[in-house]
Amino acid sequence: MFQAKIKAEYLKELYDVVQHIVDEIKITITPSGLQIRAVDPSHVALVDLNLKVEAFEEYKADNTEVCIDVEKLNQVLKLSKGDDIVSITHDPQINRLILVIDKLTMKMSLLDMKGITDPKVPSLNYTTSVKVPVSSLLYGIKAADTVGEHISIAATKNGLEITCEENTESVRVDIPASDLKEMKFGGEDVKSYFSLHYISSMVRAIGSASEATLYIETDYPLKIEFPIAEGKGSVTYLLAPRIENEND
Repeated sequence: MFQAKIKAEYLKELYDVVQHIVDEIKITITPSGLQIRAVDPSHVALVDLNLKVEAFEEYKADNTEVCIDVEKLNQVLKLSKGDDIVSITHDPQINRLILVIDKLTMKMSLLDMKGITDPKVPSLNYTTSVKVPVSSLLYGIKAADTVGEHISIAATKNGLEITCEENTESVRVDIPASDLKEMKFGGEDVKSYFSLHYISSMVRAIGSASEATLYIETDYPLKIEFPIAEGKGSVTYLLAPRIENEND
């Protein structure tokens, strides 16, 4: 059993978070909220999203799982306004998710979960983390996009460095420690390289949050954490590093 009501804007945030990672999502429903955990087909990016009961106007649920088409959800949300309330009911008898938005009723077919994996979030130890304004991250990504397809993120005692080098061109954006909301520095400079396409999609999905926490370690996955649904939910992204070598 699953019956809930939630703001359309919260569901749109959920869509923005997962759309660049996977086409299909398995939603784990429990009495305490929803969880989505998915990895992209190339196993480069992972998303772990949680929505607490507090994010919902109404919520009743037993333990169950449903799998939906991400773009099908988006098509329904396009017909809503941000202040609309979406009523959601899972009908296991007909294997449908019933969405009601104002005068609209949509019976969405659920997908077979046989091909959906349950990725595990690896346990990683980071010596360095920074809480950075999302606007600064977006600026660094826009700058990098003028040069190439890969980006490096480095943390030093002086702050954060976002760099992109391609052939004879390069660009670097410095975010000084004074501009960071928080900084935990492990004592040694750390630096990793990533696909600009992936990291750009992740940062642009942050949406309404003004800050994000980055966990950085040399040649480690980049971990990005930020709140959604006005703090009533959370997202963790993991992005595998691109290991540099002499032939790059």
